[in-house]
Amino acid sequence: MPSGTLFDFPSKEAELEELNARMAAPDFWDHPDAAQKTVQRLKQLKSTVDPIRKLLARIGDGEAMLEMLEEESDDGLAAELGSELDKMDAEVDRVERITLLSGEHDAQNCYFNIQAGTGGADAQDWAEMMMRMYLRYFERNGFEVEQLAMKEGEEAGIQSVNLHVKGPYAYGLMSCEMGVHRMERISPFNAQGKRQTSFASVDVQPEVDDIAIDIDWEKDVREDT
Repeated sequence: MPSGTLFDFPSKEAELEELNARMAAPDFWDHPDAAQKTVQRLKQLKSTVDPIRKLLARIGDGEAMLEMLEEESDDGLAAELGSELDKMDAEVDRVERITLLSGEHDAQNCYFNIQAGTGGADAQDWAEMMMRMYLRYFERNGFEVEQLAMKEGEEAGIQSVNLHVKGPYAYGLMSCEMGVHRMERISPFNAQGKRQTSFASVDVQPEVDDIAIDIDWEKDVREDT
């Protein structure tokens, strides 16, 4: 990932080092709001820089193994190298995904909403299944999740749930889930065992910082009497 491309890794490393130095200053917490923003930015950078550093280190280890194999055949080392290559493939996919998240709000936390659609109890059951699936994903990937609101289903499942998902690139990673999700199955809620198509929608919104608005009271405000 050379410098000057859309994703400039050296500049990200330099910014990370600068933020680490800033946090080490004795007066860092004298301005709590600014300090919190610095900490958040540091977490975002680490979530990008650390996987790339890990990948580069793994590539270096792989090159060393390859050089050893070129000098002397070793079945055990060859198997280990194969395992390392598989791990590298997975890490390359992750790094590519992160580096593509360059949108304005991609690095932000997000609000994640699931809403049951048409289909009655089946749709509400489907919405709850989706919620459990996403919660497992959030847990596996180290996101912090706060349930802001949930409305239970009338017979089963949920009608809706609103989650606050906190973690680097939460919005960028989850925004692709927006839209209507469909499930087709033999309904456990239908006495005749008919096939039922159920729908649930997902909406994802970024958590944005408060925006300061300057108002010129003489020019921008009109008083009607």
